[in-house]
Amino acid sequence: MSAFEGLTRPHVSIKIPAELFEPAALETFSGTLSPVALVRGAQRYSFNEPLTYMLTLTHTGEAFVVAGTLHASVTTPCARCLDDARYECSASFTEYVFVSEEAAQSKDLEDDEFFVLPANHELDIIEMLSSALVLELPNLIVCSDDCKGLCSVCGCNLNKETCSCAEKRKESDVEQHPFAQLRSLLDE
Repeated sequence: MSAFEGLTRPHVSIKIPAELFEPAALETFSGTLSPVALVRGAQRYSFNEPLTYMLTLTHTGEAFVVAGTLHASVTTPCARCLDDARYECSASFTEYVFVSEEAAQSKDLEDDEFFVLPANHELDIIEMLSSALVLELPNLIVCSDDCKGLCSVCGCNLNKETCSCAEKRKESDVEQHPFAQLRSLLDE
């Protein structure tokens, strides 16, 4: 199941030409994809431009090796301040596509480790692309390395404004700290 949202074409497929079924044959395919967003758990990534991909299919006899690269530019809320954070992502991946279900079953592989080529020889590449992108995206994206985030008391964006909560918190932390009594012993 694809993690992409808002695709005008929910299936993007490559028609495998007959000459690619020759042993050691290879062919390169490239293109763009314009999803609206990618959803990964609670995180939603919007695309700034179309995702670009390049795939090289190599016939190995009973399977195709799909070696691919993709590039995407995404925007998501910053993990610290919730402003937009842009991230450039490039991923490389390799997938195996067996020419038949029988060929796939002859190998000792889990179902999520390979694809099977449909009888019409049209390979849907959406799942390959979305999986590669999801694996390449970091768990947390920040707008900048020096992002100050949000104040944990009043919620203001500390990159844009200052608040007096930090001073108030320091004063109350000293008084409420469980080892505050030890400070008085040090002062004696």
